[in-house]
Amino acid sequence: MSGIGSTADGAPEQETTVLVVDDDADLAETYALWLGDEYDVELVGDGETAIDRYGPRVDVVLLDRRMPSVSGDEVARELRARESPCLVAIVTAVSPAFDLLDVPFDEYLLKPVDRETVVGTVDRLAALAAIDDEHVREYYALQSTLSVLERLEYRDAASNDQLRRLRRRLGRMREAARTALDEETMAALPDDLSSPFEMRSDG
Repeated sequence: MSGIGSTADGAPEQETTVLVVDDDADLAETYALWLGDEYDVELVGDGETAIDRYGPRVDVVLLDRRMPSVSGDEVARELRARESPCLVAIVTAVSPAFDLLDVPFDEYLLKPVDRETVVGTVDRLAALAAIDDEHVREYYALQSTLSVLERLEYRDAASNDQLRRLRRRLGRMREAARTALDEETMAALPDDLSSPFEMRSDG
């Protein structure tokens, strides 16, 4: 159901497709209303259908974490196992914990969420989806994971050690992603996406 638009010179341009996966039909419809002016939105009500309906046309997934039968965590892992190029925003009432280290995601939003947050998140992920480089995507996914886990109030020595390892890995990924980005791609990125890759004295 992806729509087709056109570029300034009249050439066809594929519209960004967002797959919304949530067993709360009213909430899913609300997301579709918020996003429908800018994106082609598809709605599914459970994880099993999401896996069945997913295809290469999907660029961004808004994914509830707690669903009957097949959870959002399982959906995210299945998409990663398929080496899916789509980006995943988990939108959930489930408070984060260190089990997130086993869940591949690109953004983590806690319900309730407002229109500005949802639209801004999809805009950000759509911009990332346009970058065809795994180093850049891995950098932002790791950055999101680290950002969520650093906000947890209760951590033991083992979890703090995990955070230190994640920070070191993030530094290595930043350098790999910076190398992969050319000037044209950098110029097209929103400021909050390009700023980590700008040359700085701290290396």
